[in-house]
Amino acid sequence: MTQRWKTDHDPAALAARLRDICDRPSIIKHCVEMVPWEVTKALAEASSRAGYRHLFLYRQRPAGRLLSLHFARQSGIWGPQGKTAKVLDAVYAKPLPVAELVAHEGRCAQRLRDSWELLLSLNQHPLALAFEDVYDNPDAASAQAGIEALLQALNLGEDPAFTAKFVADVLNKGKQGTRDDYARFQGVAQLERSLGRVAAFIPAPRLAQCEATQPGTASTWIRFSSLDAAGQLHPEHTPLSLGGLAVMSATAPPSAKLLLCQGPRETPVPWGFASQWAKQKFPNAPNGERARFAVKGVCLDEPADLVVTDPAAGARQSVLHLKARAATREAVLAAALKVATTPTETTAQTPDLILYGGLRRELNALIDDPQDLDALRASVLLDARYRQAATVAFERMTRLLQALEAQGPGASAPFLAQMRAVLGDLTLNAHGYTTALAGRDPVEVWQGIRALASRLEGLGLRWFINSGTLLGAIREQRLIAHDDDVDLAVVLEASTAEQAAGAWEALKRRLAEAKLLNVAFDQENKSHAKIGQAGGASVDLFPAWIEQGQVFVWPYAAGEAPVEALLPLQPLSICGVDVQVPNDPATLLTLNYGANWMQPDPGFRFPWKQARIRFTRFLAALKELSPLTSP
Repeated sequence: MTQRWKTDHDPAALAARLRDICDRPSIIKHCVEMVPWEVTKALAEASSRAGYRHLFLYRQRPAGRLLSLHFARQSGIWGPQGKTAKVLDAVYAKPLPVAELVAHEGRCAQRLRDSWELLLSLNQHPLALAFEDVYDNPDAASAQAGIEALLQALNLGEDPAFTAKFVADVLNKGKQGTRDDYARFQGVAQLERSLGRVAAFIPAPRLAQCEATQPGTASTWIRFSSLDAAGQLHPEHTPLSLGGLAVMSATAPPSAKLLLCQGPRETPVPWGFASQWAKQKFPNAPNGERARFAVKGVCLDEPADLVVTDPAAGARQSVLHLKARAATREAVLAAALKVATTPTETTAQTPDLILYGGLRRELNALIDDPQDLDALRASVLLDARYRQAATVAFERMTRLLQALEAQGPGASAPFLAQMRAVLGDLTLNAHGYTTALAGRDPVEVWQGIRALASRLEGLGLRWFINSGTLLGAIREQRLIAHDDDVDLAVVLEASTAEQAAGAWEALKRRLAEAKLLNVAFDQENKSHAKIGQAGGASVDLFPAWIEQGQVFVWPYAAGEAPVEALLPLQPLSICGVDVQVPNDPATLLTLNYGANWMQPDPGFRFPWKQARIRFTRFLAALKELSPLTSP
């Protein structure tokens, strides 16, 4: 089908061919990222018209799938067979193309989201099952229950023998047993960190708001009625558990019963559960102590009526009219903030991802208004709570902080306090959700810096603390709490950008030989390096040089400061550890962070686009040099 479409580009012919296929009931496996969007769209339309159900099989943590895909592409081997030691060694010896794999995952996730939204627009109710819920689920009963629920939703779960065999087949045959092998790839940790910045596919249902209204003619048998779920949000087409109060009046028949009526269906509603509130509020009511009702499995795809009946007389009265309607802005914001800020046993715990997806769908429509700071706040907090969409969340957090700071000093403090409570020991920055330095032992970090510095000195290098680490040391005499890594720089023996590029590449080869360089990171990021850890925090190393008496430090100083701003380097003691700083730190910090560098700015974003323009010669020279390979 795809090949024919690429040849003729005839939408009518494509639709006709797909209608012909879908009219002959089949099970169709469709990989949405591997075909043109036009084919996916036409298949969605044809299959929807033909009455197909749609099931999304996806990964919540895609690193394993990407590693499997990369291995297969490199080796030509698909599946568990044929992986000889010789083949394995050759494949695993090469650093992972992290940027390429992350970009591929971004495209896949977007195509899944587009396909999901398309089916919703066609009034379909797609299903979803995550790999992790089946094969990485520590609760075997939960994994089994998930598959059984899926079969029920597909009307395939009536035969117990079939269900048992199907569940066993899925659980026993779905994994290839190759995951441990993939740990041998160079750059797995970097891949996983980078994937944290990708907006993941989450099956996001439309959210509806439960509405309960009094009937036009009030019941004479019910004195007071309410629904607990009134105003609350829930995924569309989802069975609900509904509870509430129905307090009888003095004229109510003693044998009164509750029914839930939807069209011709009438469901008995259990009634008579204890309610302390009703007992105190209506002490003389016939059922004041036991006025609560509760019913499970109610789907409000069509309106329902809660009615009270008198079985003896065959009479009935309407109590509440129930229906689902589109979620309001206020309900979405309230639900998002409640989910984001409700404490759990640990800050790493995440509630229902499906609810997150639904709230995220609704919030996306609200934050199009740049003035809606409440929606922006709820969006950032929700993403942070679920550790999702780090890049987008950081961009939105930056916008929010700028808008709040414009309102006056301290306006951002309540939001930042909420973020600290939501993130715990993590921080949200341009790197994603990472462990904040506030959660690390500062003495161990500074001692780790000193240990790495000693190794740099052993290579004959002049070094100094740089960027965020320098900012914390000078402004606060400590590490910046919301920062997540350590920044160092080395002074290269070079007097031009071209010489600096050559010296930088030569230095990285020496660092690799000394087992200091993260080679996998270097495959994707040539202009700075990662050289190990200090107290658990990763350490970035940046190149600096002097050209015509002016200081160059990638990426913020491009000849605007004289050599005296950097040299001679000066000693500084922090936490009992001696480090080196520039001769005039304030000048370099102004170039890096602006004139207001003494004021903390958690939403600071470095202008990388301008930096690449200012360092064009250096970056062009780096690009011309041969890539570093693993020693």
